[in-house]
This record gives sequence, structure tokens and C-alpha cells, in this order.
Amino acid sequence: KVQAIYLWWHKPVIDRELLQSPPNLKVIANSGVGMDHLDLKLVGSFGMKMANAPHAVCSATADTGMALLLAAARRLVGGNISILFGAEQGYIESWKILSWKGPTRLIEAWAYSWKLKCIGAELGHLRGIRGKVQEEQVVSTTYCEKMDSLLQQADFVMLAVSLTPQTHRLIGKTELEIMKPTAILINISRGTI
Repeated sequence: KVQAIYLWWHKPVIDRELLQSPPNLKVIANSGVGMDHLDLKLVGSFGMKMANAPHAVCSATADTGMALLLAAARRLVGGNISILFGAEQGYIESWKILSWKGPTRLIEAWAYSWKLKCIGAELGHLRGIRGKVQEEQVVSTTYCEKMDSLLQQADFVMLAVSLTPQTHRLIGKTELEIMKPTAILINISRGTI
């Protein structure tokens, strides 16, 4: 009687044995956005339909990205550790709270733009297809033609992209070497990006 399987936290594991078990299975529904944990060719070979929830975590992901960005910019983790466990005076003196002075550019999703604009960040974005000029003007973002120029200027780089063949290994050693030594990379996308 089973016609659909709902995945939660990658469980159950979808393999050949499971796909062969229920004779009336038609749909596999993933509770999240990413489906890189699934063998889509295998699933397709059984004639199954796949479903995911592409917008289920947009707001929560944007909030998490903002929290990580602010925690990194304000060095909250290091400050918290020094308060909880004590620290030598030299560490406390060298620990500085960063301000938003100077250029701060981000590879970002539109969901972040409003939040980042509110804290005074200067925004830049990189896309394969350029956004509408009106959208860019409303959130005061600057379009960058090439990723290298964005990486060279950025104080913070936030990766908020879907995992596709084009974004797989988007950031690696070469890209990290292009970035300022003081720049911070925040990846809230899939790990293989």
C-alpha cells in the first residue's frame, strides 16, 4: 500500500533494496532543499518522482547566515570563550570589536539584502544571470561581473547558492588565496560548494 516515502534527516536511506520493496511506490519526498544525498539516477531508473521543499528553510537560513556574519564580525565566540573560561590579558587586549567601516561586499541571496542593508553593509552580488536593475537599486547592491573582483574586495563572503554542477567546488584554494587575509568566508550552502 506504500505509495510515498518521506525523508527526514536523510532517513530512510534510499537504495536499490528499498526502491524494489514497495511495489506501488511512486514518490520520494525530501523534507529539505538539498538532494545531493540521493542517487537521483537510481531513483529515476525506477520511474519514481522526486519532491523537495525548496523554500522551506529560506528565512531560517537567512537568519542563520546573518547570525554567523554578525558573530564573526563582532568576534562573539572568542569573546564568549574569554568570558567563560578567562583569558590572558594579552588576548583580551588584542581582541577588538570590528565595526562596519569600509567596504563590505557579499556574495548573497536576495533574502539577506534587506537585513544587511539595515546594518549598513555595502552589498555586492555575483550571479550567472543579472538581477533586475530595480531590485539592485532598492537594496543598494552592486553587480560584479567576475567572482575574482568580488573576492579581492570582500571583507565577508557569504555563499548562499544551490548545489549545481556550476557551483560544485565554487570556492577552493585558488579563491581563498585571492581573498584578503582578513576576509571571512561563511558557507551556508551545501558543503561541497
